[in-house]
Amino acid sequence: MNEYFEEIFHTRDKTEPSEYAHASDAILESELHVVFKAGTQHPKNYPAWDYARAVVNLLKTNRLPRHGVPDVSKALDQTHAWCLNHPTDTSGWSFLCFLFSQTDLRCDLGRQLVQKTIDTTLDFRWASEAVWSFLRVSIASDKCLSPACRKTLIERLERCMTELQQISASHTYAAESSVAAESVKLLLHRVNQALHWIRTNYVCTNFNSQIVTIDLQEQSTSHISVSFKNNYS
Repeated sequence: MNEYFEEIFHTRDKTEPSEYAHASDAILESELHVVFKAGTQHPKNYPAWDYARAVVNLLKTNRLPRHGVPDVSKALDQTHAWCLNHPTDTSGWSFLCFLFSQTDLRCDLGRQLVQKTIDTTLDFRWASEAVWSFLRVSIASDKCLSPACRKTLIERLERCMTELQQISASHTYAAESSVAAESVKLLLHRVNQALHWIRTNYVCTNFNSQIVTIDLQEQSTSHISVSFKNNYS
């Protein structure tokens, strides 16, 4: 852990001895609140989100055994909510991927978070690379979703692509404003790009740059670098 961040943490840690047994969750929530505020005031705030990573690592590596190990589920929910309110903030979505890597989410929680992200993204026609990078990696990852959940979400994206293609070819689309038409065009590009990426043979089991090649369609594989670690802003 960066010594500078660790010094900041120890300066801010006011935990009383009587609270040590259940302190880690409260500490993580408190520090994330500070990071959320910093991220809102200064978009794509790499130092703030890197500090959040440092706090999670410090608490989870038992370097502070008196505080216990935190449950990151609540942190996931809070961070996810923040990211949905800041869909273009690459640093926030990158931290959310980092939290995903800290636990096995092949359960309802992982599915719910990714499903809500897809629904919100499509409803508002978000085309930001930040949110679509998150969707590509989280859907492809065997850390986040079971095979059945992944199949369901891929089918959701396929239906969306079909709908967008129909809109693009319709007379109604031709009559739309140039801004609306461009929105549909860009979203169609993002959905198509995401489906291609997810199905290109890769399941990323480590969000911090490890490359794992797994053929999802029993096709030949090639190499691709999957990394959020150096793409915070």
